Amino acid sequence: MDRTLLNAKGNITSVFLVFIALFFSFSGWTQTVTTDKDDYAPGEYVIITGTGWEPGERVDFTFEETPKPETCVNSHDYFATSDANGNIYYDGFLIKDNHIGVAFVLTATGQTSGKTAVTEFTDGNVRVKTNTGFISVEATFSSTTNCNTAQGNITSGIGTSNPGTTVGVADKDERLFIRASATNSLGNQFSSWFTSESYTTPDPGKPYEICLVGKNGTMDLTANYAACNVPNITTQPTAKNITYGDADPTFSVTSSGTISGYQWQVMSTENGANWSNISGATSSSYKVVSPTVDMTGYQYRAVVSGCNTSVNSNAATLTVNKKVLTITADNQTVPYSTAVSTVIGAGSYVVTGFVNNETASVIGGSATYTTTYTATTNAGTSGVTITPVITGLITNNYSFTPVNGAVTVSKANQTITFGALPLTKMYGDGDFAPGASASSGLSVNYSSSNTSVATILSGQIHIVNAGITTITASQPGNGNYNPAISVDQSFIVGKLNIQVTADAQTKTYGDADPSLTYGFSPALVSGDSFSGTLSRTGDENVGNYAIEQGSLALSSNYILNYTGAAFDITQLTIAVTADAQTKTYGDADPLLTYGFSPALVSGDSFSGTLSRTGDENVGNYLVEQGSLALSSNYILNYTGAAFDITQLTIAVTADAQTKTYGDADPSLTYGFSPALVSGDSFSGSLSRTGDENVGNYLVEQGSLALSSNYILNYTGAAFDITQLTIAVTADAQTKTYGDADPSLT
Repeated sequence: MDRTLLNAKGNITSVFLVFIALFFSFSGWTQTVTTDKDDYAPGEYVIITGTGWEPGERVDFTFEETPKPETCVNSHDYFATSDANGNIYYDGFLIKDNHIGVAFVLTATGQTSGKTAVTEFTDGNVRVKTNTGFISVEATFSSTTNCNTAQGNITSGIGTSNPGTTVGVADKDERLFIRASATNSLGNQFSSWFTSESYTTPDPGKPYEICLVGKNGTMDLTANYAACNVPNITTQPTAKNITYGDADPTFSVTSSGTISGYQWQVMSTENGANWSNISGATSSSYKVVSPTVDMTGYQYRAVVSGCNTSVNSNAATLTVNKKVLTITADNQTVPYSTAVSTVIGAGSYVVTGFVNNETASVIGGSATYTTTYTATTNAGTSGVTITPVITGLITNNYSFTPVNGAVTVSKANQTITFGALPLTKMYGDGDFAPGASASSGLSVNYSSSNTSVATILSGQIHIVNAGITTITASQPGNGNYNPAISVDQSFIVGKLNIQVTADAQTKTYGDADPSLTYGFSPALVSGDSFSGTLSRTGDENVGNYAIEQGSLALSSNYILNYTGAAFDITQLTIAVTADAQTKTYGDADPLLTYGFSPALVSGDSFSGTLSRTGDENVGNYLVEQGSLALSSNYILNYTGAAFDITQLTIAVTADAQTKTYGDADPSLTYGFSPALVSGDSFSGSLSRTGDENVGNYLVEQGSLALSSNYILNYTGAAFDITQLTIAVTADAQTKTYGDADPSLT
């Protein structure tokens, strides 16, 4: 292989790595995966995005490398989680030096759906690192026999001795090494190190040309370079705090070095708190067009690229404050005593302060109102307001300031309600209220068209005479009400109807007639009275008669309606009460007597006698009316009495008895009083207590008895058994001295 380095300008001073980049693309799947570029330089991150995945699904990334670098031992397997729209985002895969010349096949696999998507990218940039800087040549070569050129950049202070070995800069004379690799048209791959033939470091900024020609076993390389300064951000973007509707805020950076481009990025909750590129934002400044309050908290940064690297600016935060709208309640004019709810219900407002040609259509919800007005606020009162309550209003980009409207209270109209008066009022009727009322609640005034018929006294109609008159109701108004339209009502005063009702009367046969009285209504007019009296039909006999009007009358100012009543002569009730009677068994019946009340009419008397129930045995019997009677002019109310035959009490007294011990008992005898009724006798006999021994015992009633017509009161007596007296005489005895005693007999 030909390892000659050709320098078009005669100076080769640097070491280069040549990387061949391959570009592939793949499409056609419902699920997609793609990268933000097709080719990357070492130090760049691959930004992976995709669509069509299941929301919340884990999507695994597998990277197939061709050729796989010998020094690449770490796994390149990563994953991302899809958002609610099925989109994925991942920016954590870093292209390193050992990836130079590698083609990547990226396979994305959904762990829930099982779907896959594939894309490809390469690392085809030329990059050589040194101890003081780097050379970066961006070039892509095809494997033809023609020389393909590309422009690149070179930094100052270049020097590399051998791969893996670092040497210092020595008076701009450094030996340079370069490794070039390519594939020729015959499919042969070349990879070799070349050394420079010169030790002179080129001046920065001089152009050099690279030409890679593939040959059988040979490779020519020419260089064409320009100086490159790494980008440096000298002025960072600053935070913007605006009010909605202000001029659009602009974020900007100032950079030094060799700048190849700018890319502004934004981080917001919408992109999952990740940095994402802003389409078309590729200058040193970025204007946020018509930002809304919802964008408060968005962060912006600039990615400044150059010399095959990039630097990120500081993040700058956007704050969009709500624009204040003025909510002014419309003025109202209401009549006095209007309900507060009516005032509030009629509330409306005008909004001022919109920006961006917006109107009230951007406001949602509704306002309510409060007011200093009350239903008792007087007409003409100043300073009465209605205030919009803005808590119910909803909008994203505005806040609200309420402004009061004025409530003007005017005089209210009022009406009089005056119902028809009674068609006819009667002579003598008392004063009465006309009954009119004003809707304002103010008192109503009255007047009479004919004061000889009626006048107004203390707001009431006072009847003077019979006739026709008209009453007018009026209300003159006050500070809160206009005068009301008067209302007329007429009525007739007629004769007074007097209803006379006789009182029903009754008397007992023989009494004098009671006074014939009556009631009447209504009362007569003061100073008037009845003339004449009532009369009755019939005579003094018992019967039902009528009380008639007789000569009773009133003056012609009245209509007397008479209702008669009954006059009854009733029987005289005599209460006869028998006297209670009693006798002892065996006695003759006593005379059956009675009392009565009231006294009989002179010349009248009882006929017949009382009788009794029962026989002659002891018992409780009744004294009955028997044949006792009065004439038909009487009602005889009879009250009976008891007729009792009581038991005859017999006192029996036992005779005291005694016997000597051993004798037979004597007969137990007794005495009694009074004598028994003829034909009656005792039954049974007396008995005694004790036995045959000496002692004091009693004579008891035993079985001695009388019939139930008697009460037997028994008095006992003593029954004594006395000792039997025995005379004992001892026999005289004798003995000789020394003998035993003889028996004592």
